Amino acid sequence: MKKIAILHTIKDVCLSFGNQLKSAVPEEELAIYDTLDEFLAVNTNLYGFTPQNINRLYLILKAMELEEPDIIACTCTTMSAGIERLRDMISVPIVAIDDALCLKAVEMAEKIAVLASAPGLVKPIGEKLASLGAKSGKEVGPVSYLCPEALVNLRRGDRAAHDRIVMEQAAKIKGQEIVILPQASMAHLAGEIEASTGLPTLSCPELCIEYLRELITSKQQG
Repeated sequence: MKKIAILHTIKDVCLSFGNQLKSAVPEEELAIYDTLDEFLAVNTNLYGFTPQNINRLYLILKAMELEEPDIIACTCTTMSAGIERLRDMISVPIVAIDDALCLKAVEMAEKIAVLASAPGLVKPIGEKLASLGAKSGKEVGPVSYLCPEALVNLRRGDRAAHDRIVMEQAAKIKGQEIVILPQASMAHLAGEIEASTGLPTLSCPELCIEYLRELITSKQQG
């Protein structure tokens, strides 16, 4: 049995992500340990995390490390910049939800629309895309389309309003080659956004789950 510890900041994602992962790896029995910390997605700044939240994330990851999982997965892109700083301090491999997304996006395009509702993730993910592009010899120019009011409504439990605002922002995307949805809370809209924009649209959970599946099965084989 493989043990997967998963850190979430959104209740809806906490309820669904583990089941999606189990469905993706039917050949392996998985023990899923979920941790939900909504404050991590609230106490942010333009760099994703405040210094206090870096410390908070570190302590949570160290606590999850005590569960002795094979992998730790983090399902909120807001955490990604902090994870990059903390990976070497944790003995368990950590998968950030946008790792596979950013790699795939840079493989596909240079003009990338980043559709997001969390202001704190815009700068870190832009820097991540640009860095990956530079390593690939590409001049990646991510353009952010931010709709923070969508996140406000999601936290109130009004998913219909969240979805409407996201789609309104998606309609403003022009001059890009692809759209990426770095937040798991938007993933269910990927098909609608692709139809609306006419652009290939990538979302985090599917790519992250596929990457986790590859890691789990490779560990199984090893």
